[in-house]
Amino acid sequence: MSLSFAYIAMMMVGTQAPLFTDILYDSLCITDQSLYSNGVGNYCGGDGAIGGAYDVQAADGFSIEAGVLVTAVTIDSLTFLGLTPDKVCVGFHEDDDGDCFAEEYPRYYEETTNIEASPFKDRVFGYQGVRTRATLAHPVMLRPGTWFGAIQPSSSDWGYVPVAYGSCGSQGYDCGLNYRDGGEANGCCDGAGGYGVEQWQNDFYGLKVPMRIEGIPAGDCRGGEQVVATCMPGDGERSGKIIVRVRKGQPSGTVTALLDPPDPRSVSIPLNDRGRGKGKFKDVALGEHRVFVCDSVVDVTCAP
Repeated sequence: MSLSFAYIAMMMVGTQAPLFTDILYDSLCITDQSLYSNGVGNYCGGDGAIGGAYDVQAADGFSIEAGVLVTAVTIDSLTFLGLTPDKVCVGFHEDDDGDCFAEEYPRYYEETTNIEASPFKDRVFGYQGVRTRATLAHPVMLRPGTWFGAIQPSSSDWGYVPVAYGSCGSQGYDCGLNYRDGGEANGCCDGAGGYGVEQWQNDFYGLKVPMRIEGIPAGDCRGGEQVVATCMPGDGERSGKIIVRVRKGQPSGTVTALLDPPDPRSVSIPLNDRGRGKGKFKDVALGEHRVFVCDSVVDVTCAP
């Protein structure tokens, strides 16, 4: 099943547009419809619930057909105490050889405290369900292909991720769940040492976890783009504008630029037949800013 994008942008390319995220993958219907009948550990911590720290990590597979900038992820957990996580560990692992095993090391990784948590009713086991949405401070550029998203809450609570066969929501990748056991007192998302194993295991073929991945199309990224961002401040304390220039891009393509996650603005930048283009962000405040285009991250300062 192909994943279609519903990204909406202003008709005037190369100028500032509001950010409309697309749901790239979604299987939260597993918990919404209580379709699960089992679960696996997917938490880091637990000293407040089970009297000691433990680290077990799960990852689920999905596929994309065009490059995307991932901006937010959501995971459902069945917890002992129902606590809001202190942080969420997010990793994206490739499956470039199609063997249904996630690569050991993530291609992209972030620990974020920018999270929103809300309860949901666990009608199957009677635990306290917690739905956690984490917004990424560093949008992740994923190229077309198959990936595993490892989304793991961390706190003094302890929890499981419910699993079900892929009978609802987004499909696109049928290999299903990977997991690894990091054992006692290991760092979050390490998945190494102690009582566990470092390599991902795939004992749950076809099973899916309830998660959602959001983002926007990255545009015609081919790798190696040269990106420069400069600020033109206003007079005195007035806001200015940031000019983003792209070189060595896809000839006659279009790329997306994001400004200042985790609540970014976007610009669509058309490229000419030499792979060059320019876009701008208006009404930019004085201070430090960060621009994301394809694989490039550029810091820029607006000063009077």
